[in-house]
Amino acid sequence: MSAEALLAKDFRALPELIRAHAAERPNHPALIEGYETLTYGGLAALMGRIAFAFERDGVRSGDAVAICARTSINYAAAFCGVLAAGAAVAPLAPSSTPASLMMMLGDCGAGVFLLDRETAEALKETGYEVLVRRVALDDSEAGEPFPEWIVPDGAKSADLSIAPEQPFNIIYSSGTTGAPKPGFPTRTP
Repeated sequence: MSAEALLAKDFRALPELIRAHAAERPNHPALIEGYETLTYGGLAALMGRIAFAFERDGVRSGDAVAICARTSINYAAAFCGVLAAGAAVAPLAPSSTPASLMMMLGDCGAGVFLLDRETAEALKETGYEVLVRRVALDDSEAGEPFPEWIVPDGAKSADLSIAPEQPFNIIYSSGTTGAPKPGFPTRTP
């Protein structure tokens, strides 16, 4: 289905839109970080490989995956890969205290935690390593290096049908108390 036809539907999932853009304009830039660019074709392929890796690791539709890292192409592609696997993303703020990060990580129930060196350093004495599978988006020692964790080129996840009522992400907001509270899952309009 074309991107234009998808946009005319009442509900469309982000992975669907990315795949449609990739089919129509595979060489058009989708993500830019400094001098690095990832095209829609590259993003769709990487998103599929990431979704397949989540499926391989037992992440199922409706599960949560936590991400706490600085913004990068890998971060954005991983966010899309979580959605393509039918899971909900729990983006955790790197500026949170270690205690808050541990509370949010435990609360969201993520089985996989995507992080970077700075997050690992902040959490180094918390024991988080035994709670979840760790994947280092920046290829640091924070976890399994991202390029080794994702499945090989050409691997593709199952194209899941994502329903409007499925969770999209889990947002934690400190509000006025300073203690993070789980937010309501949100979805694409």
